Amino acid sequence: MNEKLRAMDREIGKMREAAQELRRLALECDMPAGVKNADRILASLEMLALHVSDPLSLE
Repeated sequence: MNEKLRAMDREIGKMREAAQELRRLALECDMPAGVKNADRILASLEMLALHVSDPLSLE
C-alpha cells in the first residue's frame, strides 16, 4: 500500500510540474482562461497531494 502511495505522490509531482508549465505558457500567450484553468488544476493536485501525503506522514 505504501509503495502505491509513494508512486502516486511521484506522479502528482510530475503533474504539478506539467500544470505549472502550462500556466507559464498561458501567461506568456496572454490567455487568462488558460491561466485560470491551470490554477484550478494546481489546486486540485494540491488537494490530491494532501490526501496521499497524510497516510505517508504517519509512517
